Amino acid sequence: MELRHFFYSTFLIFFSITTIYTFGLIGNWTASSQTRANNTSKKNTTIKLPDDFYQVLESNSLASNNILKPNDYSIELYENGSKLIQSDTLAAIELLQKSAENGELRAWIKLGKIFEYGKGTARIDNCLSEYYYRKGASYGEAKCHTKLAFYLSTGKCQKEPDQSLALLHLELAARSGDFISQIQLGYRYYQGIGTLKSCENAHKYYSNIALYVLFQLELLHANDTGIRSAKLPMVRIINSDSKIEPETQNNKRLIEFYEELSDRGDSQAQNIIGEIYLKGKGDHLQNFNKAFDYFALAASEGHLTAKVNLAKMYLKGLGVEQNYESAFKLFTEASDSGDPNARYELGMMYLNGIGVIKNETLSRWYLENAGFQGHTSAMFNLANMLRNGQGGERDIMAAFDWMDRAAKLGYRLANYYLAEMYYRGEGTEKNCELSVKHYKKVVELGPWRRNFQKAFQYWQNKNYFQSLIIYENLAELGYEVAQHNAATIYEKFIKIEDMETVLNGNFNFNNKSLNADLKKKMLLFEKQNRALAYYYRSANLGSVENLNKIGDAYFFGKGIEKNSKIALKNYLSASDQRNARGSFSLGRLYERGIGGISKDFLLAKRYYDLSLEQEPNSDFGMMIVYTKWGFNFCWNQPSKCFYEFITRRIKDAFDYNFKTYFVRKISKLRNHIKPTEPSSPNSKASGNDVQRKSPLFNIDFEFLIIIISIFIISTLLIIRHIKKTLNQRNNNIQRNR
Repeated sequence: MELRHFFYSTFLIFFSITTIYTFGLIGNWTASSQTRANNTSKKNTTIKLPDDFYQVLESNSLASNNILKPNDYSIELYENGSKLIQSDTLAAIELLQKSAENGELRAWIKLGKIFEYGKGTARIDNCLSEYYYRKGASYGEAKCHTKLAFYLSTGKCQKEPDQSLALLHLELAARSGDFISQIQLGYRYYQGIGTLKSCENAHKYYSNIALYVLFQLELLHANDTGIRSAKLPMVRIINSDSKIEPETQNNKRLIEFYEELSDRGDSQAQNIIGEIYLKGKGDHLQNFNKAFDYFALAASEGHLTAKVNLAKMYLKGLGVEQNYESAFKLFTEASDSGDPNARYELGMMYLNGIGVIKNETLSRWYLENAGFQGHTSAMFNLANMLRNGQGGERDIMAAFDWMDRAAKLGYRLANYYLAEMYYRGEGTEKNCELSVKHYKKVVELGPWRRNFQKAFQYWQNKNYFQSLIIYENLAELGYEVAQHNAATIYEKFIKIEDMETVLNGNFNFNNKSLNADLKKKMLLFEKQNRALAYYYRSANLGSVENLNKIGDAYFFGKGIEKNSKIALKNYLSASDQRNARGSFSLGRLYERGIGGISKDFLLAKRYYDLSLEQEPNSDFGMMIVYTKWGFNFCWNQPSKCFYEFITRRIKDAFDYNFKTYFVRKISKLRNHIKPTEPSSPNSKASGNDVQRKSPLFNIDFEFLIIIISIFIISTLLIIRHIKKTLNQRNNNIQRNR
């Protein structure tokens, strides 16, 4: 009875879990379906097309003779319309249209964004969005010129992208002082998009914007806060598991744990809690007084970092009255103990004469020592001193070297000055391209970088349409990560049926007479082709992994006609840059001999070896690949296979294993070397005990694999020979009949 009850209970538990799980799946499926519906079909606001809709879209005019100026009435309409976008989209559109017609040019931008992002109850409509941007551009609105250039470049409304016309609109926007258009022009001239490459033109645009960003960096760096947008991560989307976790309960528990350690007198924990109060984190609001107290406790125990932090608070008067003497004393104590941060701070005190008599020679000495310890700020300031001849002789070569080190370690302020040195030829040969490259790194730290966080949040919430639009706009600015992410979303996260939403309003897909299957094929091709275009741009900016993506596209014919030779070229380029996947793909191509590429098993093996060398952790997977390669090689080219394995591999293995073994044994017999006995039965086996074992234990794993492979290959060759003989015999019998 008890056993039967046990089975009944088990069955009921299993049935309950299965039911709950099933309904959970249904609930999740329903929720995901509802999410898709919200993204696509929920927005059913009927928008009446403007009377001149098609006329404006088909026109290439760049400006209007009408000059409109905003007035109080148009501004009021604009403000009221902006407030109603989410609650009453139709009313908002009507108010904004009236505002725009009465001279408020910002209304054209707002109207364009409503249909670009599908705000409120409006659907994404690329052509309607382009229409409003065209209207704004015709009245000279710079931002409308920039947004219109985006639509012309991506071809989301028109039949084909028009890079040349996009470039023209960007030039018009740049003349009005629009930063975004200037960045895009710098990138286009740098890469030759829609125009010939021109390093000088790229330098002109990038250097202007870099100077603006540098001003922000130096201004905020002077306050020790850093530029916030520069610290925001540019996350590369790899797959659906990519995440950036916010501060969780575990982080709070960790802080509580540090507080407990701090109460017990742990100086490291006291310093950490002090830093949390200094910057403000989570539930711990910024509190300089508490930070000072914790640093003081840790410093009294001799904690070097706490001494430096305490000295900084004395230096700046945070949580305590400003006291240069106390700051200098603490910095000196930490410096004598070898702390690079303290040496940097002392160097800056002597350089600027803060709390001490100005002494550039001492400053240079402290900064140099901190620089040798890897302190990037010290490297940067030392480079400037050497460049200007402060504290000693001017040494432009050494200045360039220190600036280059700081830039390579991620100190972005150094990139600007390094760009100038490359352009002018200070301490190095003139190099316009490297100058532009470093200016570009500075430009990418500007406030527009903040959009990465917004795009990634949309992606995490599975709102791929909004995420894609932001990444595509960032891609036009030359962000390689944005180009990669846009391509990845097109390839992995946007389904074929979703492309109708992405390209809603596009003239190519609005034709109702299109056959459903043909339309599906067109959408698939468009999806793959757009992904390929962004992979190309990303690869041109140095993404080696995306060279493989381009190779795959040509190999499998994704978004473009199959071409194994172009695929081979891209894989080879990736392999030359020590990319394991590129080397593996080359091995696969040569092993199969596809698309006019002749089979070469030995060359395939060479690339497989190179792939394993570049990615040692893939040894198990490569063992399967090697086994498959061996079967293919020996089945297709048995004579070469026999020569390769018998003449070369076995000889080397024999020399290494058996020959070496017997030479050692003979030498031991000649010299009367006897193995020593272990001191006790419980003692560990020594090296001599291992030598007394059977020779089988001295054969390495590779040799055993070779022996097994020979046996398998020999068996296969015998079977093949028998099969061939039987076939010949059967053929002879049939002929005789």
